[in-house]
Amino acid sequence: MTRRAVVTLAAVALWAGVLVSGAKAAAPLCGSKQCAEEIAAGCAGLSGAALKACKSAILDQCKTGTCTCTGQPGLPECPVTTTTSSTTTTLPQPPCGTFLLTWGVPSGTGNGELTSPAGVATDASGNVYVVDSGNSRIQKFDASGNFLTTWGSSGGGMAGLFQNPKGVATDGSGNVYVADTGNDRIQKFACP
Repeated sequence: MTRRAVVTLAAVALWAGVLVSGAKAAAPLCGSKQCAEEIAAGCAGLSGAALKACKSAILDQCKTGTCTCTGQPGLPECPVTTTTSSTTTTLPQPPCGTFLLTWGVPSGTGNGELTSPAGVATDASGNVYVVDSGNSRIQKFDASGNFLTTWGSSGGGMAGLFQNPKGVATDGSGNVYVADTGNDRIQKFACP
């Protein structure tokens, strides 16, 4: 083999990440092993597809040079965090459309069970209000989907009775508004 061919082969091998001398290649800087602590901190509390997406996003940040898991000079630690005057947000977030949670039992009538849910609203504490239209009531859940309370029943005319409710909204004062469609009215409730 000519000297020129050897030099060209060595250059191609180095470009491909192979060391011509036969020594082991350097460990990757952005693998699951190197970023284990960052993944544990940045993806805490996630599971399933959301956890997989979070891990992938942290590794992608590292691989693109946005951050480092191995203390490379000049780069922030992964995952990258952004800070404003009042909050700190840790990236990455699960991609939009990633399934996170479900609750309710189809065609149920008990607490936490739903028949024809027709509207959802949240309050400042993260609680979730569901219009359980088929049961003519409103159900309140915490952000994790745990049942908290329910109110209303089927009927007309009297406060707190619903006929085919279709919407719910909340305001900053802790009030809940229900579109009581069958009774042609909106009802307002305090819900501290």
